[in-house]
Parts: sequence; C-alpha cells; structure tokens
Amino acid sequence: MGIVWNQYVDPQLKPAFDALSSIVSSAGGHLTLTSTLRTYREQTYLYNKYKAGQSTLPANPPGYSAHEWGWAFDAITQPTDWIFDVGSIWVSWGGAYGGKRDPVHFELAGAGALAWQNGSAGLTPPGGGPTVLDRTTLAGTSAYKTGIAAEIAKLPAWSRKYIYSASDALLGFVPYYDVVQFVASLIQLGYSDSEIINFLAGPVENLHEFFPSYI
Repeated sequence: MGIVWNQYVDPQLKPAFDALSSIVSSAGGHLTLTSTLRTYREQTYLYNKYKAGQSTLPANPPGYSAHEWGWAFDAITQPTDWIFDVGSIWVSWGGAYGGKRDPVHFELAGAGALAWQNGSAGLTPPGGGPTVLDRTTLAGTSAYKTGIAAEIAKLPAWSRKYIYSASDALLGFVPYYDVVQFVASLIQLGYSDSEIINFLAGPVENLHEFFPSYI
C-alpha cells in the first residue's frame, strides 16, 4: 500500500504519528506506519480481499475510504498488543480509532463519515479515481441521475446489490449505466438469477467479453 506523506495527506497526521511513535519508543516498543494515502486501485484491492474473506481487517469500497482522502493512517506496534493503548492515546487527542474491529486504523474525527458522504456524492478523492470512464464521469446531470434511478427501479430488487457491487467495487473499466443495462439484458435473455449473480459476483474476467472497449 502507498505509505506516503505528501500534500494530499492532512498536515495534522504526520506530526501526530511522530508523537505517537515517540511515546511508543520511549516505552521500549516500536510503531510502524503501514498505510496513509491510498489510490483507488489500492483501495479496490483491499476491499476485494475483505469481501472475499481473505482479510480480517475491514475496508470500505473504493472512493469511500478516509485513506483515499488523506485523513487516516494505519500502523502496527511491537509488541503487537500495545496497539490498543496507542489507540486510546489517539482518541484522547481527539482522533477516531478503529478499535477491536480495525485495530490498525487511526483517522481524524469525523473523517470516515465525511469520506462516505463524499463517495456517495461521486466526488473523486486526491488518491485518484478509476483511470477510465466510471459512474462519476457519467453522473454529471440531474437527467442522468433520474434516468438511472428509473432504470434500476425496473430491475428485480435482488439484482441491485450486485449492480452497486459491480460498479463501485471492482469494475473501474465499466460505466455504471452499462452495468445496469447489462443486467437488464441478461434478464430479458432469460438468464437465471444464479447465472447473473455468477457474472456480477465472480472474477472480473467474467465480464471482459461484454465490455471489451473498457479493458
């Protein structure tokens, strides 16, 4: 992951990390930085691992993480169980800590909620969005938003979570509206629910033949 202290990382974070590191060092331990600013691609990788059960650490969908906005860092301690004490110090300073669910995660207060709000609004974080056309690019007009909502409403409720998963989680090369049309087409062609789910929830390679121009 990108361990970067640059202009996109909130300037409060590095001095705070250094202060935490000094406290841990003075007690005979060590604090190691493992992640700060993340790119869309890095967040996608972590999110997919989490969804697949390959990581116990939670990860938000790409575009929705405080890391992508430069408002968070991850760190580990040696000894490992000191991390919770470090988290308590961070909270006492006014920060937000991941706790037992995400013990490596430190962020500015309110950063997680604001990152999710920004992601929901289709904003592109400084860590970078998809390198090709995506739903953020397409959703610039109210007419588009109204149209896409109407198209989604026509589809079975079970399919909607797969539409959002496909467009937000891993298919950076597939425009959002195309995913909706793709699901609608499969339904019209008589594909079963399970077959459609396999297309949308399976490996990205399953969809290459349907969206070749975006590879």
